[in-house]
Formats: sequence, structure tokens, C-alpha cells
Amino acid sequence: MLGPVAGATEERERAAALARRVTVGVVTALPEEHAAMLAMFERTFPWSFAGDGAGLVYDLGELPAHGGGRHVVADALAPHSGDQIRGQDPLIVSQSSESRQS
Repeated sequence: MLGPVAGATEERERAAALARRVTVGVVTALPEEHAAMLAMFERTFPWSFAGDGAGLVYDLGELPAHGGGRHVVADALAPHSGDQIRGQDPLIVSQSSESRQS
């Protein structure tokens, strides 16, 4: 049996390995959506990414991929309310406009 320090190290290493393989990113607007995503994973690992999206804690998990293999999914609950996500938050509207212009 692994001790608490070894177990924590193993968990961090597993999360870091998953973070390097993320193929799908999801930011849910509502707690119910976040809970539905988490229900699809057998196990999750918390992870925070640097750069864009920094500050959100993502739950990393794996889902079966069509044709075999696994997708690594990073899922986070947006720190805004559902109404803000629907286009009322000026930061999100600004970022959305910028991405359409690129």
C-alpha cells in the first residue's frame, strides 16, 4: 500500500500525464451540466492550466473514442452565472468577437 505522500505524487503524475493528452475541452455554464459531464468519467483528476483559461480548475477524465482509444477531456464549470454565459458578460462577448475577426 502506498503512503499518503507517494499516493499524492502518483495522483499528480497521473493528472500531469492526462493534461498533456487533452483532446477535448468543455466549459459548462450550469452546475447541472458540469455534474452531467463528471458522471461520464470513471475517475477525475483536478488540474489548472497556465495561460488562457488560467484560474479555472478543470476536472480531467477519459472517455472512449469512436473506433477505439480514449479521449482525454478537460471539463470546468464557468465562474459566471448562466445568464452571463448566454452573451451578457462583456469579456466573453469581446473574446468571441475577436475570435471571429481572426
